Amino acid sequence: MGHTFVLCSAIATYFMVPCLTFVAHRDWAKRVRQELPSWRSYLGVGSMALTLIVWLETAYLGFSRYAHLPPDFFSDIWMVANMFISVLGAVGSLALKGRPRLSAFAAAALMAAPFMGCPKRSLSHT
Repeated sequence: MGHTFVLCSAIATYFMVPCLTFVAHRDWAKRVRQELPSWRSYLGVGSMALTLIVWLETAYLGFSRYAHLPPDFFSDIWMVANMFISVLGAVGSLALKGRPRLSAFAAAALMAAPFMGCPKRSLSHT
């Protein structure tokens, strides 16, 4: 029972990232875009893009492991890079305001959290 709950909550949390990013972008486009200076808008949208890039990379990595494809491009340095990109996305989301800031920050934090707590191990297939 415990393993199933952890797996289901991990999957639900993982799919919250694109949903939160979508909500942040929608709210930014409807409300906050006109109120913010252009540099803050670009920084906020850039942080959303960085978060989605990391999400797509990890989604591809998960798919390649499920499909038994070798993740040749993915090395340990990619994990470090993804962690820094996720943190950069979280920091960049603070340029927004209101609900888009909260949604974008939550999405970036959800992407950064697994990288922060992962044990030191290789991701290569054996």
